Parts: sequence; structure tokens; C-alpha cells
Amino acid sequence: MNIIFFECRRLLKSCVLWSSICSILIIFSMALFPSMGTSEMKELVDGQLEALSENLLKIFNIDKAMDFSNLYSYLAYSLQYISIASGIYGAILGASALKKEESQGTISFLYAKPITRRKILNAKIISHLAIYFLYILIIGIVTFLICFLVKKSDNNARQIFSKVTLIFFGFLLTGVTFFAISLLMITFLKKAIESIPFSLALFFVTYFIGVMAKIKKEISWLKYFSPADYFSANEIINTGIQEKFILISWLIVIFSFLATYFIYGKKDLS
Repeated sequence: MNIIFFECRRLLKSCVLWSSICSILIIFSMALFPSMGTSEMKELVDGQLEALSENLLKIFNIDKAMDFSNLYSYLAYSLQYISIASGIYGAILGASALKKEESQGTISFLYAKPITRRKILNAKIISHLAIYFLYILIIGIVTFLICFLVKKSDNNARQIFSKVTLIFFGFLLTGVTFFAISLLMITFLKKAIESIPFSLALFFVTYFIGVMAKIKKEISWLKYFSPADYFSANEIINTGIQEKFILISWLIVIFSFLATYFIYGKKDLS
């Protein structure tokens, strides 16, 4: 338990920083929503959408028929960048779970204590996931509050809460998936200093795969290799969360954790 509390205190600063930046972006973006219903803004937005190619619109999960005067459509558009940030943060947390001790050489001291590698790994996973859940909780609450403040008369609080909860549940699964994959991948790295750049490269490679799957129908099946695209805010708003992506995400997480425990238990210390 001491390791869990220590890790949570150590990670709290980064959690506050990430959640603060994302919250500010959400607030500023949603604060523009009331003006989206004006004829001048609607004409401007429609003109901008007409000027963009169909492939570019697909990359940003935008449909030319999208109504930005609708709270949920505008929310989905605004949160797509937060989805990317959430995936990156999850990947960084996974990559940094064991980085500090190995990079500073204090891991040898920790292993000299009467505690197994499995217990150390348990504490690392629990603490990092707790911090990520706190991050999602904070920005989720901020999103609900700002949506409630800028909503139209025909939007009720219960529906807003339901939509926001569903979207951020998807973001939570995205982050946990990248956390698990990054945690597994860093067990293969000999130098801990390489872990975060590697996790970022991993995220953007899978994100690019998802972009290619959107552009070309012939390779749309590549979406299954892009966890960043499993829970698009726009798709969640329109059709809800697809159960197959929940299942795939959990399978990836379970496999990654099991493989991490097996490999890390046999890994030589740096």
C-alpha cells in the first residue's frame, strides 16, 4: 500500500496538469457553442466544410451534414482532440510505470526489500490506473458542467449526463488500452529512457493506421489495429459504443497485463 500511495502522490502533479489543460480546452471550445446557432456562424461553418475534401473530413470525423448548432454534434467535434490527448496520457503512464526506478538505479534497492516483483508491478498498475481514472473523472465533470451551462432549452441534464458519461467511458477504455500496451512494450526495452518516446511513437503509428482505414474502404479492416479509433466521440453520439470494440479492448488489456507479469518476472535488471 505504501508504494501505491507514494506513486499516486508522485503522479498527482502530472494528473492536475493534464486535466487542467484539457479542461481549459473543453471550456473554451464549448463556450463558443451558443454562437453556433446564429445564421452568420452557420453560413461560415458550412462554407468552410464545403471547401474541405471528403477524405480530410473523414480524418477529423466530420460529416458535411453535421449540425454544429446541435449540442451533441458540437460536443463530439470538440472532444476528438481530447480523445487523442487521453490516449497519449494513457500511453505515457504505461511507459513511465517502471521507468523512474530503472533510470535512477533505485530499482535494485526496491527489489532488495522483502517484496516480490509481482507485488511491485501490482502497486504500479493500480496507482497509475487510479491517476488516469482521476484524470478522466475531472475532465468528465468539467465537460458536463460546461455543457449544462451552454445547453439549449430542449437539452435536459439527464440526457447530457448520459452522453458525457458514455463518451468518457470510451476515453477511459482507450487510455487503459494504450496503458496496457505501453506497459508490455517497455518490458522489452533495455534502456528505460527510451520508454516514453517509444510509447508516443506507438500511439501515433496506430492513430495513422486508423486514419488510413477511414480514407480507403478497401483497408477499413485496419481500424481493428487502431485502438485510438475504437471509441470516437462522434460515433458514440450517433450510434453508441460498439460492444465488439469493448471486447477487443479488454482482450488487449488482459493479454498485455498477463504477458507483462510473465516477461517482467524474468527480466534482468538494468
